[in-house]
Amino acid sequence: MALLFLLIALLNLTVVLTSSGIVFRPGFIYGKRRVDGFEVPLDLVGEPAEKLLRAVENFTKPLSSLPASDLLLAPPVSVDDVALAVINGVTDDDFFGVFTIEQIKEAANKVRVWSTYMWQVNRYAVTKIVQGITTLRPFSSLR
Repeated sequence: MALLFLLIALLNLTVVLTSSGIVFRPGFIYGKRRVDGFEVPLDLVGEPAEKLLRAVENFTKPLSSLPASDLLLAPPVSVDDVALAVINGVTDDDFFGVFTIEQIKEAANKVRVWSTYMWQVNRYAVTKIVQGITTLRPFSSLR
């Protein structure tokens, strides 16, 4: 019954938010979590589980037709991947709709590639500026 309500809610969201809304369906999200000042390392469970489920993905594909199998067999997603996918959703106008785990990972990788490229460009520019500044002669030597 809950699955039916979830599907109806997703259908309504896709009708209302035709070209601007984003819905992420990541399943279990792992990372570090703070509870009452104590840090719970969910990544100690989530990261190995993600690698294991990715490794046996070919064997679990036939089970995808079973009810609720996507909840049980879906690999966990890093909180960093979800955050990067959100950044992609905010910055990219072509990014809308309901996103599965694979689409969340793809969106996160796009932001990772872009940010790595921008870091390299900025580092190169800063290096050139610093080199230019250090090669300038002081005003007193121009006389």
